[in-house]
Amino acid sequence: MLVVTWDNSYRCERSSLFNILSGLYSIFVIILGAVLPIAEIFAQPVAINFFEAFYIYLYGVSIIFLIYVYAFLLQNATSEYTRKRAQQANNAHTAILEKSRKVSIDSSGSHHTGSFYLRLGAVGFGIGNMLLDGLRFGEFFEMDLSSPCSNILLAVRPMVHLVFTFVQLYFIFLNSKMCIHKYKVLARFGLMHMFATNICVWLRNLMKETLRELQHKAVNTSLTEYLSLQHFTPAHLRDATGVLKQGAAEVPNYNISTNMTTRNPPILTLLDCQRRDIMGNVVDQAAPYLYPCAVQYSLIGSAILYTIWRNIGKRTSPLSTFYSTIQNNWSPKNKVQTQRPVCDNQRQIVDCQGSTKGLFVGILLLVVTIISMIAFFVLVEKPSYQSIAVIVVHAAEITLHLITAVTVLAAFFRVQDLYFNIKKDIGLDETLLLISLTGVYIFSIFSIVAGYYNTTTYGGTLIVVTGTLQLLESSLLTIFVLNGLRRRSYKPSHEESKPGRELVTFLLVCNIAMWGVNIFQTRRAEVNPVQTDFYGNLLWVIISHISTPLNIFFRFHAAVCLANIWRNAYKVKVK
Repeated sequence: MLVVTWDNSYRCERSSLFNILSGLYSIFVIILGAVLPIAEIFAQPVAINFFEAFYIYLYGVSIIFLIYVYAFLLQNATSEYTRKRAQQANNAHTAILEKSRKVSIDSSGSHHTGSFYLRLGAVGFGIGNMLLDGLRFGEFFEMDLSSPCSNILLAVRPMVHLVFTFVQLYFIFLNSKMCIHKYKVLARFGLMHMFATNICVWLRNLMKETLRELQHKAVNTSLTEYLSLQHFTPAHLRDATGVLKQGAAEVPNYNISTNMTTRNPPILTLLDCQRRDIMGNVVDQAAPYLYPCAVQYSLIGSAILYTIWRNIGKRTSPLSTFYSTIQNNWSPKNKVQTQRPVCDNQRQIVDCQGSTKGLFVGILLLVVTIISMIAFFVLVEKPSYQSIAVIVVHAAEITLHLITAVTVLAAFFRVQDLYFNIKKDIGLDETLLLISLTGVYIFSIFSIVAGYYNTTTYGGTLIVVTGTLQLLESSLLTIFVLNGLRRRSYKPSHEESKPGRELVTFLLVCNIAMWGVNIFQTRRAEVNPVQTDFYGNLLWVIISHISTPLNIFFRFHAAVCLANIWRNAYKVKVK
């Protein structure tokens, strides 16, 4: 008995040690992923091989690990449902199979691996990410081959990343509920490497798109004005020949102090190597819309991979299974089923009747929002109507936030009659919602501060009103979602009345509408540059590139969580 106890203690200690080591490895890789993109800006001469090889290493090791998982671990994966059926059939080999299986699939959902809608969103964002990689691959062929930054690795890296994105997308979509039981040390390091890779991709995209935006602003602004705003000397912007190309014009070298001649950080050199004939222009136009997809895909991928890492070695507790069986057999919801059996077709009709009004009112609001966005893009092309375009889009957003906030309050009071499960832990969906909410807070608070000091103009006043309502509405919505995910029906009347389901449906469509509005947030900031005038180009570009993808993801994921409430809270039997 003492030997068995010591052996279990040793295994737990060993498992904890490798958990810590794999976590430290991921932290080290993430720090490298944060430092290297910044160092790449100031590297002189440009060291393409070193920087690009780091990312190719990240993608290559991740692809090799996924090949190992598919070729070796997932060959004998069994679900919890299949395992329980085998136990019920008194299979003589069940005990042997239980100890020898490498991977199991947790079909019960007890390990909080996210909903199907979340993984479906990962597919959409992954497609956008792969499109961006394809465009960047084509951009290589417009590069000046005689420049010092020309290197074949600039073409290899986006293609390897495209393959990594596709393979990882296939993996997390089908195997997010995977629990690994064998060769756990390799699994811990492999999953942490993939987790760190997704974070590094996020950081690299943030840096690259920030520089691209700064270059775009520099080209469209006079050189003197740009340098005075950013406190850069002309030495910072010279290429290897000592000449800066601004658009088609060549600006000669400037006289600078002696202490600056030794440092020549090519802030725009790497981007200046790329011509803007065909693919370069396409990337410039598509990047503001595809870049958030890359960030959101990395966020979902890293969250799911971290959850799989936490579930390594976990098995469904027999005690929890026993209590779940008792609850399924004796809870009031089963009494409802025995008292009033309903066929599947009839249940589907009742479900539609419980959300039809909210769906069609939401569709009406969605149509009005789309019309306002079309009006914005039509008016914004004419300088004399740009002020009207700003008013139209802000009025639509203010209306959306007001209606959504009032609906959230009404829905919160309507669902109070449903049973509240106080024992439910915070899962992946709730965690992602809270993380993305920080993006809403960052963008709104910085905007409110900038607008407050520009309230003499109508643009500043609109930004203050919009930001304040966005803070209030997003906070109320988050509270409602976290509360609603723990609600379920337990009375016969709940199946008939479905309290609050109309409002949940309406909120779902409203968040889809606001998701579309937030996608074009960058374009609105260009014609109402209150934040840029207050913070300057450099700081506001960094703030917006950090917060806008999270802001967009908040709306998408709020819709995902509302869909889960719509589907689960009004069922008598909840998974």
